[in-house]
Amino acid sequence: MQKMHSPYIVEVYRYNNDKNEYIMECMDYTLYEYILKNNDPLSTLQRKNICFQVLKAVKYIHSKGYLHRDISPYNALLIRYEDVIVAKISDFGLVKIPELELTSLNSDIKGSFNDSSLHNE
Repeated sequence: MQKMHSPYIVEVYRYNNDKNEYIMECMDYTLYEYILKNNDPLSTLQRKNICFQVLKAVKYIHSKGYLHRDISPYNALLIRYEDVIVAKISDFGLVKIPELELTSLNSDIKGSFNDSSLHNE
């Protein structure tokens, strides 16, 4: 994550080896929490803006040669700057670098949401 420099990626400041934890930018909500609390008053334009920001993050991640593999309402975090909501992607624990062959088609399916129709029969 420290190699990512985008307004749509949560900023990582440093990694603490002793505690095995990251020191990151403080965010206000997960997308999931935000929708639960604000679903009714969210306008169509606000919904589109959040979606476009998540898509910009995915496009940026792919431009760097990575596959996130766990985009979900829990890994899209939101921060409020006065009257503007900014969506940022976090949790690169399942990131895939395509040229590395560290995963295969027969590996376990992981992530926040798993669509059973995507499983190999």
